Amino acid sequence: MGKRTYGQFESLARALDLVGERWTLLLVRELMLGPRRYKDLLDGLPGIGTNLLAKRLQDLEAEGLVQKRQLPPPSGAVVYELTERGIKLEPALLELARWGMETMDAPAAEDVLRPGWGVLAMRSTFNARAAAGVREIYEFRIDEDTFQLRVEDGSLHTYQGSEGRPDLVISTDVETLMAMGARQVSPMEAAAQGKAVVQGSEEAALRCVEIFGFPRPMPEESEGPRAPGWAALAMRATFRPELARGVGETYQMVIDGDAFNVTVTGEQVQTAQGWAPDPAFTLTTDVRTFLAIAAGQANPLDVIVSGVARVEGNIAAAIRCIEIFGFSNRDPGGG
Repeated sequence: MGKRTYGQFESLARALDLVGERWTLLLVRELMLGPRRYKDLLDGLPGIGTNLLAKRLQDLEAEGLVQKRQLPPPSGAVVYELTERGIKLEPALLELARWGMETMDAPAAEDVLRPGWGVLAMRSTFNARAAAGVREIYEFRIDEDTFQLRVEDGSLHTYQGSEGRPDLVISTDVETLMAMGARQVSPMEAAAQGKAVVQGSEEAALRCVEIFGFPRPMPEESEGPRAPGWAALAMRATFRPELARGVGETYQMVIDGDAFNVTVTGEQVQTAQGWAPDPAFTLTTDVRTFLAIAAGQANPLDVIVSGVARVEGNIAAAIRCIEIFGFSNRDPGGG
């Protein structure tokens, strides 16, 4: 029996003729993580069956989307990998993954989880603009599996194993990784809950959170000492570069007695712990109030008028800061 077709001379129908069969896109998903042995693909697609996997691979090879290659010694293993044409499916699959995240909640008891799926979910949330100028490796150690996400000045490469020295290492379980990939929890929140171990500099952790769009945390009262790092993260996550053109100022935040500063230079933003030598203004408040402002749950002008926060210095600069970091365009009580 010949291959089924929709019989329509239209681009979407033609694409589905090629990759619309059951399991095909999930097979492509597995190969997006890099070359895979037949056994690896079988393990990564529980329920497919060996005969069906062989048929899907045969079809994809015939269409020029997948190719077979033998690894050099000492391995010598035969692996399958996406061709240049097959790699072009990635944007469509990542967009589908983003759409699918809207329907995800907690996994059911019978649901299968694989570490690589969480890594792919993170690829779908990658923010190339936030990654501009960044060259770092983030390593995820999930049970016995290791994956690395290499950020290279606005581009992202993911692969299994350790191929470079990581700037940040996150060790966790597969369910927590999937929650990270679905942006339900940030790595630092998972660490605070005892579900992950984060090793590396705070700066690398903040960049990782910003680049992959993790949620801005609202810490519990017990997390007070972590306030400056969380507050800096909140501001980096809401930075609006289009409103910062031509601006060159440093804004100082004193949160529960700890200081950090934010420097805006044109369309770039940098954060640093400690006191600034000559800030345009200083905002003093507590951590929960500050993060409520950053999350859109409190109006900055209201908390200043009420005395919960205090501003010293150039008021015009404070107003620019509110606009640049998007606080002025949020409804109180918004998420």
